Amino acid sequence: MSVFFKIQNINSGGSGTAIDDTSSSTQSTYSSFHIDGLLNTVKSLVNDLVNEVSGTEIMEYPESSPDRASPQQIFNTPDSTQGILWVFREGVKMTEGVDYTKTSNTTISFTKEVLPTYSVTILKLGSNTLNTPGSSGPFVYTQVSPLISWEVKHNLKCQYPRVLVVDNEDNEINCGIYYRDIDSCIVSFDIPFTGKCICSK
Repeated sequence: MSVFFKIQNINSGGSGTAIDDTSSSTQSTYSSFHIDGLLNTVKSLVNDLVNEVSGTEIMEYPESSPDRASPQQIFNTPDSTQGILWVFREGVKMTEGVDYTKTSNTTISFTKEVLPTYSVTILKLGSNTLNTPGSSGPFVYTQVSPLISWEVKHNLKCQYPRVLVVDNEDNEINCGIYYRDIDSCIVSFDIPFTGKCICSK
């Protein structure tokens, strides 16, 4: 799992250890987190995306809610037939096939049971039916063969659109962005990539 920030794991009776991209969430047991507003930041970003991306849906499972009195492994999700599904536990983005698997278009199963003290947020980003250049919704470009740079013709009539790139497992990828003109941009990487580029005004 790729984690682009550090959080502090506080174990009872011991000192905290930093969890970074060398340790997966599935390899540690957490008792308490010092996230310093990370979850609120994620929710703020999600709300921005919900406002901007047509067809976006969000489902939240707050920590210690009455309907989560026991550990839970199966969670309902928005219909993921079309669009990109992101799953967060305690504000940390989970990786499909490592932290969870899709059991149907509307359910996922975590690799390990999730304690009631952990929050879970499930987000479906947009819809592939909106993959029409020049429409008012987001434009989704799919790159099927690995290239070090992609030319994305979004036709949004916008010089600086919002650009989000994800790999084939829906993990966000850092990239260079060259805003070529109001109808296209070029995204570039250190190594060849396949995945999706989502552009919106």
